[in-house]
Amino acid sequence: MLNDLRDRYITLFGGEEPTPPEDLTKLENDLGINLPANVKEVASFYSGGLLGGISIFNFCVQNNQENILSENLRLREAINLPDRFLVFAEPPESLLFLDIDTGKVWMIDATDANKLSLGIQKFHNPDIWNNYVDFFDYLLSEEDEERKFMM
Repeated sequence: MLNDLRDRYITLFGGEEPTPPEDLTKLENDLGINLPANVKEVASFYSGGLLGGISIFNFCVQNNQENILSENLRLREAINLPDRFLVFAEPPESLLFLDIDTGKVWMIDATDANKLSLGIQKFHNPDIWNNYVDFFDYLLSEEDEERKFMM
């Protein structure tokens, strides 16, 4: 499945945009987390950016001010985001994050973000993907649909 995702990404964008392995190591060390293998596999050819209508924070942390590391450190301070959650994006009125413990990716209403610090996981109409690969597949499908609509 991962090779299929890589091929679809390359078809849409004309090439890979890999995240340097040292950036993933820095991200894990600075946040005190272990990224799931499937996140690292996708990051080997996609470093972040606009995909499927969602601007995903950049995995590259060197010389990139708005990245997944800086944004998660900011959110840990601002909303007391627990360490087990890794925020990937803040689409309008939403919060998109990975639950490190379960591997699931969630998109919740921004008004529910404060519930994360309370350990509450009863959100208003969340979108949930079983893992990052499923979520990435969704993004590629959305990107493909957007491009077909633009033609």
